[in-house]
Amino acid sequence: MRIIKNKYIGASTHRRPIRAYHDKYVKLASKDVPDSDGFNTEYTLYSTSDGDYYFCMFGDSDVCGPDPDYADFETWSEDEAWEWYNSYDGFADDDIYGAVEEEPYDDENAVRPQQYTSKGTAINWKYGRVPAIFSKISWKPGTINLDYGGGTPESDALAQEFFNKRNLDVQNLVYDKFNQTAEHNREVIKIVRNNGGADTATLSNVLNVIKEPEVRYDILTHIKSLLKPNGVLYIYGYEGGAKDKGKGGRETAADQYQTFMPTKDYLAEIHEVFPNATIKGGMITAINDNSAVDASINCEDLVVL
Repeated sequence: MRIIKNKYIGASTHRRPIRAYHDKYVKLASKDVPDSDGFNTEYTLYSTSDGDYYFCMFGDSDVCGPDPDYADFETWSEDEAWEWYNSYDGFADDDIYGAVEEEPYDDENAVRPQQYTSKGTAINWKYGRVPAIFSKISWKPGTINLDYGGGTPESDALAQEFFNKRNLDVQNLVYDKFNQTAEHNREVIKIVRNNGGADTATLSNVLNVIKEPEVRYDILTHIKSLLKPNGVLYIYGYEGGAKDKGKGGRETAADQYQTFMPTKDYLAEIHEVFPNATIKGGMITAINDNSAVDASINCEDLVVL
């Protein structure tokens, strides 16, 4: 019988209490191997004084000493002990802490397909307007704002002009799956990630033009992956007029959709991704606190109210 404890496998609960039977351990062999931090450390094979139990330990033998409670490997067989010791070369490159980068985020497929693109709802630029939300935010100089679903290149130019005219020193980056080219969107993502994330993000009149709750969830998750820790997301949406209240979402034109949901009704969905989201003055504010996204959510259970 043998027990291997490296690779983060815990101690066995089935071995007999060695300390009760043996007062002394014998050092049989020692060699240098890579540890989990990528540095070399001592790897030592010990046995009990009567040779009926064997174990290996990481660490400087002069400092750590033999201790079966922290053994990396243990066995009752001498042959198996030497076989393990002689063949063990330490942690492989892909086991070393920090040596392997996480898989890159697939930004282009981060959001599931939606029935209506609603790209035709990006019309602010036609009237020389920027999102109303921009005037509600206290911008900090030297920051990057990710304007998610921010519209066309014309909208992009107007938004940056808004910041430049006010000397706000904010770089506004528009990411829009349907109104910008794939090359433009990839460049925006590259800039954001090279910056360690966006300082802020705006989501203006976006959630309200998406029929599917699961797509809204994907967008919020994608934005969270693009925000710096403690970065802030600001959300604002069109609720419709008096004639639209209480009648539910519907198609409003070819390839266009409106949920006509009150802004507060999005909070339940937003809390699945940003648990600290709050609403004030018709604007939702959410901070990226690095909390894990609730993977247990069943998007089919989210309905448009």
